[in-house]
Amino acid sequence: MPVFSGGAGSTANATCDIFHNNNTPPANNPDVTGVSFTLIPSDRTAHAAAIQTTTTGRWTHVALFDKSVDIRDSYVGGGPTGEGWDATKTERVYVPDKNGTPFIVIFVERVGRGTANDLKRAYLQRQAPTWPTSNI
Repeated sequence: MPVFSGGAGSTANATCDIFHNNNTPPANNPDVTGVSFTLIPSDRTAHAAAIQTTTTGRWTHVALFDKSVDIRDSYVGGGPTGEGWDATKTERVYVPDKNGTPFIVIFVERVGRGTANDLKRAYLQRQAPTWPTSNI
């Protein structure tokens, strides 16, 4: 797996394991392991953006990944009636690894396509960690 190059002026400050389609630890192995990325707290922005919608689309952190990292979301759109996620395909990120703090992937977008800052930006919703923790 490539090391995150620090696109958009960021440098990696965390590692994670990624689980696809409701695959979860401890019984299962990660689908993608040892990914370097940038994790940025974003709760205030997320709350302001989502206050007029459901809690489903709210995020607590933004993550920047190399464009080659296989990170996905389960967003299927919702049209004029609201947001839609496929609950059978929930993606999860665990920081720093499968034994760490879980995050649900809300949405993934590609930014900076065709530039030196080409990367994937993922919006994550932190789940309850095992306290005490220094993984977030």
